[in-house]
Amino acid sequence: MSSNLKLINYIISKLFDSEDNRIKLDSIQLVKQNREARKQPISGVFYQGLYFTDQPVGMRNVKNGPLHISLKDAGDRLVTDMNRVKYEKDRIRQMLSLMLEGTHSWQDVRDALPNCITSLIADTANLERTREVGYTLSPLHYQQYKKIEDRMAYYSILHLIN
Repeated sequence: MSSNLKLINYIISKLFDSEDNRIKLDSIQLVKQNREARKQPISGVFYQGLYFTDQPVGMRNVKNGPLHISLKDAGDRLVTDMNRVKYEKDRIRQMLSLMLEGTHSWQDVRDALPNCITSLIADTANLERTREVGYTLSPLHYQQYKKIEDRMAYYSILHLIN
């Protein structure tokens, strides 16, 4: 195994690619709606300490502005959604780190992770399970895993259908 961090980042990117793309599209829509509401050629919006734009880096003009008051609810929903996805990523990333601690081979990885995750990894997809899921976890961490197991499955399904 080269690096668990690389593997964890790969898994997170696969699990959340659909959500990240959806949030990006929602933020682009918010910027366009803000431009129309303000009737100004602005390339970005500042809202709750975050910057949203629909322009590629080289094409951004210097005119940015706050979110139009009529779009406050949409901005709140977007920020809340972004925070929820970040929280879920952090929870799953932490659990993956615990599950992969002490793994040394692809078979170890396959056995440590649930099927919904191993199916995303080419090197583990065709391996048979030889130990219980989470064999690397302490009893306390296993209880934590059981609490987010359904979220891992949910995001893996989102990845598969998109």
